[in-house]
Amino acid sequence: MSLKHQLQGVISGNGSVRNGEIVQTITDYPRGKKKAISAAEKTEFSEEQDAHILIENVREFLFANGFVNKKENNYYLPDLGIIFEDLHDENVLIEDGAFQFIDTVFFLMPSFYQKE
Repeated sequence: MSLKHQLQGVISGNGSVRNGEIVQTITDYPRGKKKAISAAEKTEFSEEQDAHILIENVREFLFANGFVNKKENNYYLPDLGIIFEDLHDENVLIEDGAFQFIDTVFFLMPSFYQKE
């Protein structure tokens, strides 16, 4: 089953979120970075430095997964037709090594609904 098909199932309510392959893939990536994140958390940084480190980690994660930066804090995944907006430091947290996106806006482009 393709990633796009899995996302369509989750968004439509027909798919399983708990232990879903897509959720595992997304949450496993930042956990692999836990050592670097933990070291950064132990070091005292200014609030501005913390925000910069967090945003750089988010950018790296999104770029590694095929997202393109549209402008400042907005990202587009052309292969699936998904847009995430408003991913600034106050809307992204790290909990147990995994990104937690809050108050993030996402859009599904018409290409998301096209069958493969």
